Amino acid sequence: MSLVGLDSICQPKWCGGLGLKRLRDQNISFLLKLGFNIVSNKDVLWVRVLRSKYHLKEGLPDYIAQNRSSFLWRSLSKVWPLLRENLFWSVWLSDDVIQLIKGIPPPNPFTGPDKISWLLSNVERVRRGLTVDPSSTICGFHSEDILHILRDCDVAKDVWNQVIPGNCLSNFFSNNSQGWLLGNLQNNSMVHEEGSSWACLFGLLIWRLWKNRNLFIFQGRSWSLREIVQVSLSWVNQLFSALRADFKGNFKPPVEKESFEDLIFLNTDGAVQLGSRNAAAGGVVRDANGDWIFGYNRCLEKCSIFNAELWGILEGLRLIQQRGHDEVIIKYDSFEVVKAILESTSTEANSALIRRMQSILFQEKRWLLRYISRDQNQVTDCLAKQALIGTDNLQVFDAPHSMTCTLMELDKNKN
Repeated sequence: MSLVGLDSICQPKWCGGLGLKRLRDQNISFLLKLGFNIVSNKDVLWVRVLRSKYHLKEGLPDYIAQNRSSFLWRSLSKVWPLLRENLFWSVWLSDDVIQLIKGIPPPNPFTGPDKISWLLSNVERVRRGLTVDPSSTICGFHSEDILHILRDCDVAKDVWNQVIPGNCLSNFFSNNSQGWLLGNLQNNSMVHEEGSSWACLFGLLIWRLWKNRNLFIFQGRSWSLREIVQVSLSWVNQLFSALRADFKGNFKPPVEKESFEDLIFLNTDGAVQLGSRNAAAGGVVRDANGDWIFGYNRCLEKCSIFNAELWGILEGLRLIQQRGHDEVIIKYDSFEVVKAILESTSTEANSALIRRMQSILFQEKRWLLRYISRDQNQVTDCLAKQALIGTDNLQVFDAPHSMTCTLMELDKNKN
């Protein structure tokens, strides 16, 4: 009876092995999953207990080993360098693409901040030592990277050939990953008579292709070509039919009436630090007498001053909607921002933030947007700058801080 080594037995069946899994590799995988949850799910009770017990602060330390700790924590400390290394890999997206993605607001105000996520192709799994085979599970291509999954695989090509608009055909399958994503995400041309945006359809299709690949790997089934295309088109058409109503021409604010009952005023502003490029936004809502109703601010991390100003307006609109105010005048000190909101159509605007604000203003018939001078906006400038040293959570203030009380009086006199 001949003996067979463990290395041979653990090979996949198609390589002549028995397909057995190494217990050590499984153990490392489970520990990495626990470590990932400790990093990304900070609000879960067991994570809070461990982070508090072992004094794990907001950052990601180089090591977590301690002299007196549980068996679980000692085991986690052994795989911590591997976890840390794979949480901070080199991102293959350009800064322009990342900023576009970060500028897209969540589907609704209650979805919370973005979280760390893993997007693993087989090429990336080989690089991290999680597998030895970089080939595609679906089509057998020898090297499955992200671009192959989303564009170059035969399944993906069949999908794209059904929907690619004529102005994208020439270089659709030849661009590199950055140029391909950036060019299509910025292409707001209409793809059907219903008025759907190509950028929106493109984003939905790459998401469906990624989900379809994972569905095949983990459940052994997949969607048909018709399902992928038709469901994506249906979602896009539903979205744009809701936004299209009265947005066929230039977006215009409702006609101002001579007097409003229960009128309130929203002032907002954005700020960016020169060195770190961290951005923040803030705003204040006042009654017709200029008295404080509530204020708010939020740190946005890195983004442009234009996007920071848009975020400031959008957060204010959301808060006012939640509180049920019907008659609002929004005052802003950037003519560029006011012009972008009022003169862009909902389907032509490059910024998802602008489209979201236009949707809210369309729903609220008696909300107006006005341009004001910078010296009439000092309170919100102060609130935005305060948030530069705070957390990225939205903070709402029912009463003004001592620093803003004096500025409140100055703004009341000027307004």
